[in-house]
Amino acid sequence: MIRFFLRALVLLALTGLNACALASPEPDDGLASALEGFHESIEDRLTNCFDAQTLPDMNQCRNEGERRAETYMREAEASLKTNFKVGEPKLLPLFERAQRAWLEQAKAECEYETYYSLGTEAYDAEMSLCRERQYLSRLAY
Repeated sequence: MIRFFLRALVLLALTGLNACALASPEPDDGLASALEGFHESIEDRLTNCFDAQTLPDMNQCRNEGERRAETYMREAEASLKTNFKVGEPKLLPLFERAQRAWLEQAKAECEYETYYSLGTEAYDAEMSLCRERQYLSRLAY
């Protein structure tokens, strides 16, 4: 039941609704519209990264995508924490623990996915791409 409720709150927060005021007639959709544009720009960025002519271009493109995804992840996390503090304070430590566990899992997943590129010139770009995908997956969750 808590997992369902947590998912519902995450969904509400990511769509811009205030989880503390579900009946609010004026939902704040700033985060939702920002995420919508972000997902579109990531698709474009991935295409542009595959078209990069040099390894430095690829690394720069991948790093920009990763930084952007991380920024949106932090914004969503801050929004959720604020909502939990006000509306469901007992969920806040659970969310924080879940987020720490997710970060460890994402790190392990990327280390696994990029294992064969470790020590190569492509490693940084592949690691950035993996982290970007992990952030996007978490935001979509």
